[in-house]
Amino acid sequence: MGTTEHDDRRRGRVRPGPGARPPGPRPGGVRRHADPPAWPPRSLMGRLPRRIGTELRELGARVAFPSGTELMSEGAGDTRVILLLSGFVTVRRSLAEGGEALLAVRGPGDVLGELAALDGEPRSATVRAAGEAVGQVIRADTFRTFLRERPEVAETLQRVVTGRLREAVRDRVDTGVGPARLRLARTLDSLVRDHGVPDPRGGLRLAFPLAQRDMAALAGISDAGLQRAVRVLREEGVVSTGYRVWVVHDPQRLRAAADPASHRCRPPSAT
Repeated sequence: MGTTEHDDRRRGRVRPGPGARPPGPRPGGVRRHADPPAWPPRSLMGRLPRRIGTELRELGARVAFPSGTELMSEGAGDTRVILLLSGFVTVRRSLAEGGEALLAVRGPGDVLGELAALDGEPRSATVRAAGEAVGQVIRADTFRTFLRERPEVAETLQRVVTGRLREAVRDRVDTGVGPARLRLARTLDSLVRDHGVPDPRGGLRLAFPLAQRDMAALAGISDAGLQRAVRVLREEGVVSTGYRVWVVHDPQRLRAAADPASHRCRPPSAT
């Protein structure tokens, strides 16, 4: 049974009418492109069967976001959802004393703004593109309809959201205790597991630029503490850094450094 124009509109697609412009990039949009070699396994797309993931990618409109673009604003009342297809974004929240705190980094296959789409509440954080990014922008009602029609997607999304909550609770506890080296190692290990790419010098490099102050915010340590921890990990040959560049040359040793047991007998200068 064929699809109707009503079906297409419900799924966020609109068929071109007579005289419509041929398919191609529109202002603010991009051509459709093939899937990446593999979605990160912990992302929503990485957890979905390929067929269902393809259906999800067909909802809404594909949009390119230049570096620094604000995809979502804290306190805003819009409820659209963005499925990130390529690139990375930062998630930040305003501080009472001024400025912002970096809460998380999201990458390909992650869904953004799902909470506002589900509960209608204002945005809880600001999301900005960290470099060029491409996302599928989906209306909230279209997204909710898709979840009702595909309960397996709703269940998977619930696991993703629950996992983020568990990580937030764990990180709040983990980053509140322990030496700076431990906190940095834990944070960097988690980031390269999800967003590490092979580096020509060996090891893994973060696939997105990250300032040292943002790394300190994620790790829950002071800028001075970060500098000391980075110096120790450099001397150990575990990491190297550049301007917003982080390279892990020995992921196994970094993982060991992220274990609290490895810090119990370290001298104070290494913490």
